[in-house]
Amino acid sequence: MAWGRRSRSAGTYFYEGKRVGSKVVKVYRGAGAAAQAAARAVAARRADRERVALAASELTARRQPAESLLDQQYDAVMALATAALYAAEYWRPSRHGWRGWREGLRELRVAG
Repeated sequence: MAWGRRSRSAGTYFYEGKRVGSKVVKVYRGAGAAAQAAARAVAARRADRERVALAASELTARRQPAESLLDQQYDAVMALATAALYAAEYWRPSRHGWRGWREGLRELRVAG
């Protein structure tokens, strides 16, 4: 939002910046009382956006320790599951899904 002046003798006018596609375009909102009302409305919308952004960042900050703990637990469970699958003689070729040994394949791998 911006207050502008065309010349020294003219009064001030209120312009609002609007995004149209990838460009920002100035939209004339008037002068005098109408411009004051438009400026207050734009300022209220901006304050609402800032309040929502602040609430979202606070939520993210509160949620971060819980997510960190969850990530640690996930890593521990995956390590345990991997160890159990290896103990049950499953294998994972080239980071693909887990596979069980088929008859004869294990002897071929060990011999080869």
